[in-house]
Amino acid sequence: MNCLLALKLLLIKHGKCPACKEKPQAKQCVVCFNTRLAPEVREAITALDLAERFKQNERRMFGNMFEDDCTQPPEGSYFYHVIERKRRLEKLYSELMGAGAD
Repeated sequence: MNCLLALKLLLIKHGKCPACKEKPQAKQCVVCFNTRLAPEVREAITALDLAERFKQNERRMFGNMFEDDCTQPPEGSYFYHVIERKRRLEKLYSELMGAGAD
């Protein structure tokens, strides 16, 4: 299975919103906005998706539109934050899989 997909599935499976986790019949949740995922999990999944899109479209899209370098962005930039978040999540995932966690 694709490592990125496996990581997203792990986050979705274990990243349930603590406010509405016990109340699946709730119509509204002010914490997760009815996504049923914790805010940190939504942010992590978004970062994974964005970093993957940056990687796929770096030459075609970003090379012409922005002056920012999306492959080696300067520290503190938005691209840097997203790519670093993806690296940390992938490292954590590989450590979990190496330890034999389900």
